[in-house]
Amino acid sequence: MGSQVVSILGEEKREVICFSRQQRSGPGQWRRLQDAPTEQISSWIDFGHVWTFDERRDALKSRGAGKIVITSSTSRFTKSQIGNDSENETARKMAEGEERFSVWCEANGIEWVILRPTLIYGHGKDKNISEIAKMIVRFGLFPILGAGKGKRQPVHADDVARASVQALDSAARNKSYNISGGEVLPYREMVKRVFAALGRTPRMPTVPLPMFRAALMILNRVPRFAQWSPQMAERMNLDMAFDNSEARRDFGYDPRPFKLEVDDVTFN
Repeated sequence: MGSQVVSILGEEKREVICFSRQQRSGPGQWRRLQDAPTEQISSWIDFGHVWTFDERRDALKSRGAGKIVITSSTSRFTKSQIGNDSENETARKMAEGEERFSVWCEANGIEWVILRPTLIYGHGKDKNISEIAKMIVRFGLFPILGAGKGKRQPVHADDVARASVQALDSAARNKSYNISGGEVLPYREMVKRVFAALGRTPRMPTVPLPMFRAALMILNRVPRFAQWSPQMAERMNLDMAFDNSEARRDFGYDPRPFKLEVDDVTFN
């Protein structure tokens, strides 16, 4: 998303300065965030974890931040419904991070916007659609746990990047927005479209939960699947679609439908 923001702003002939914890190279001017301030920058887009913003806030303030758009996730709502300690902890960190961020900004006279994307995909670099594609390529199938009827609203990384720029440039301030994709579809249909993008015939066997639990004993030994858990069955059947009408109204958010391009399922 950061690379796309640089591209969008570059096309608009706007100066972009990129910050990270480590020295990097690439499009735009790069700085280490911890270096002494050299430029005064009023407008910021932050793609770091919202719960780690405390580590960056003094650096942004010292550089004259006047408005900050930060990315969180709708996972702060959905992860808490899954009943997994790790997921619950992540949801808690997101919620508390958002609260600390907004309180600090207002205490320091800085305008803020929180964007909460749904399931992000794009360019084969995500950990959502690309993971499904990798399993299809490796095994030729993708198991569906239960009915696979949970609603999904995938959002392309490029649309998240553009929403960040739109929110920054708009009058939107001191508010949180859910930025979901332009189409709602069942989990099973989402996976079917990944098969189609790969040019493969859909093979989606339905796996009962007891069988899945048994298979986990083997799958968890493979590093790629070490984090798989029984809660995945709940996740596949949990609705994760969110209304994005406020973002559309306030800063012209207009996400694409879930249409996968070749590079969205191409990965290293």
